[in-house]
Amino acid sequence: MMIVVIENDENWLKKTVKDINEELSSNNIDENIICFKKYTKELRNIIYDNNKKIYVLDIELGDSSGYDIAREIRDEANDWDSVIIISSIYNQKENIISDRLSVLTYISKLTNFDDNLKTSIRLAINIVAKNNFFEFKESGINYKIAISSIIYIKKEKYSKYCIIKTINGFFRIRDTIVNLKDKTRLIQLKKDLLVNEKYINDTNNIDKI
Repeated sequence: MMIVVIENDENWLKKTVKDINEELSSNNIDENIICFKKYTKELRNIIYDNNKKIYVLDIELGDSSGYDIAREIRDEANDWDSVIIISSIYNQKENIISDRLSVLTYISKLTNFDDNLKTSIRLAINIVAKNNFFEFKESGINYKIAISSIIYIKKEKYSKYCIIKTINGFFRIRDTIVNLKDKTRLIQLKKDLLVNEKYINDTNNIDKI
């Protein structure tokens, strides 16, 4: 799962990412945030990649608009599974509802923005990643990782631990490959290795893990 923030104002972009990171951190959630200030080819590729995402869209983006991007997500990419959150300094909530874009919520930048965004992100994660989280406890800390963000899991040599590599970092967990395969439903390529097939394009590179 990915959180996509589209905001052309640098200060609001930093504020939005900061709030999202605080919400993720407070729940020990490992998730990828990618940011754009305008519509780009990379953003278009993300919109059409057939993966569920959480979008946080500003309405006014200079050359384009959050409206246009939301319409493309729904109508052209035919993506009705991803969650869209709209933020703006303008009060256009009624327009968004009437456009029938299936927007989760409309957040005013001028009223309780921080709290409302964190609440919305928490709800969006529950919607998109329901039954798709891997939760575990290690060293007294509870962790929650979106299975879609796991690249591979490898048995650590000469120990009872496994290493989980995600798009954002590494986790060390006391468990077996057999148990982790059942819990994550990843593909087992070797006796000591589980992989997420969407990140492994060339099986020849597996030997380098």
